[in-house]
Amino acid sequence: MSTLLELRQKYPEFFKDKSDTDLVRELTAATGQPQTVVAFDLGLNHRDYAENAGVLSDSVNALGVGIQGIPGTLAGLGDMAVAGINSIPQTVTNMVGGNPNLFTGTPFTAGVNWVEDKIGTDAVQDRWQATQSLERQAFLEEQRKSQEAGNYWDYAANLATSPSQWLPSLAEMAPGMAVGGLGGRGLKGAKWAENTLLGKYGYAVGEAGVSGGQSMNQMLADGANPQEAAGLALGSGAVVGTVGALGARLGNRLGVRDIEQSLAGYGANAGERQLGYGTNLLAAGSLEGGQEAIPSPFEQIALNVATDKPWI
Repeated sequence: MSTLLELRQKYPEFFKDKSDTDLVRELTAATGQPQTVVAFDLGLNHRDYAENAGVLSDSVNALGVGIQGIPGTLAGLGDMAVAGINSIPQTVTNMVGGNPNLFTGTPFTAGVNWVEDKIGTDAVQDRWQATQSLERQAFLEEQRKSQEAGNYWDYAANLATSPSQWLPSLAEMAPGMAVGGLGGRGLKGAKWAENTLLGKYGYAVGEAGVSGGQSMNQMLADGANPQEAAGLALGSGAVVGTVGALGARLGNRLGVRDIEQSLAGYGANAGERQLGYGTNLLAAGSLEGGQEAIPSPFEQIALNVATDKPWI
């Protein structure tokens, strides 16, 4: 039996709200010892708390965090739809023969939360975050403080001026971008969307959907009203999609294929300038960073409004 397990059994009330990762972090800060030493002393697997060596390790770690967030994103999208249906006036619902009380609550998010609670997803994510490099942890802490203080432009500027964090940040976004790309491909190939804005800008619609789902999921986690959260998530997602579409068009004029465009299968139009593969990859990554930085303040404002916090 580990030292920590013995302490948990002896003092259950004291330890009930503290995860293993929380305790390792607190004791590391208090003693100045490395996380691996503290974990070993507590009887935990110290290898699970080894800090990453640098950007590449942080990027792999961030990719795992991004993958873990996909179920919540999809659940957020589903509950946006549920909230929309639930907001339909009772008379209209009765006209189509529906049950006005059928679509209530947030069933998709509740289902995902139940599954993640059963398999211990939060504990795994806490461990991933604890093993990030000190530079990465300092960057994320600075971003968190900027958000809480309402310094939205500082948040965006910090990302824009931290080149060492671009690759890990892009890695964390990659799974969501892939999901948005799949959605964009669906719109691009849909017969009913041909010759419409949805078909032409399917890549931006997919990006907007993922952003909206992420925002909805975060708002619900913070206790927001589902109907209000759905409206705000829809609005912030629309901002992200619009910025994505405008950024992509600007990039196209310079010969750059936007990442979302590529993932959604949107090739260059006839006569458009095209950069080489390697150059385009670097330019598209830089373009993506700018596209993420610009709408970040609006996403945070939506979250603050939904949770009754000052938006500035």
